[in-house]
Amino acid sequence: MDIGLFNSPGWSQSGGPSIQPSQSMRYLSGNEIKVKGPIQLFQKLAVVKADFQNVAVLAFPAPANEGDAIAAHTPKIISSITFDDAQKLLDGNLSAGATAISPINDKTIATIDIDVAGAFTARSLVLYTLEKPLRADVELQVEEGNNYRTVKKFVFDRTNPEKNVGYILYAPIAVSFTAISAKRFRLVLSHMNNAAGFAEIKLSPSPVVERYQEKQLAKLLHPPFPLWAEYQW
Repeated sequence: MDIGLFNSPGWSQSGGPSIQPSQSMRYLSGNEIKVKGPIQLFQKLAVVKADFQNVAVLAFPAPANEGDAIAAHTPKIISSITFDDAQKLLDGNLSAGATAISPINDKTIATIDIDVAGAFTARSLVLYTLEKPLRADVELQVEEGNNYRTVKKFVFDRTNPEKNVGYILYAPIAVSFTAISAKRFRLVLSHMNNAAGFAEIKLSPSPVVERYQEKQLAKLLHPPFPLWAEYQW
């Protein structure tokens, strides 16, 4: 027997104008602080936002390779389309990014190559979007000899920023795959509905939980109909 629990008001006792924010259903959010030990740390943690309360503090050793990404290995970017500032795709800054200024339509196939001097091992890819709607079919490839091999295919869909499909309006999309080492990684974008643009392309040797934002219901389907197969993880 499978039992699924959804955090939804149900249009009855838990929703409506008579329910104050302090009485409403909640979701868990959080902040992260990284420190280098051994130390004793005394710090007051800020509440995430109004009407939230602190419920737990978790401390644990950082996993191996935590914080490492291809951006720290002096990557070179080669793209088939022109960006306003391509280096912002790999600068580690999630608050600013790059947008394609080349003409884009649903028949455009764009490639973004990321080169490093030595072989880099990746286990995960996280695409951080700009705050603008974008939908694209994405392939992550690696160069092997004179050819490219596809490591992962997925759909990047952040076309609906309404709050009824998730409280993180432009949540990043994360995918995981078997460790692969290469000097050149390639993103292939096709069937785009808008000018391609990302705040950050994070290729990392650290594994991540695939689609973790969707799995914690921070971002749902577009439109938000819970189809039978879509929420079975």
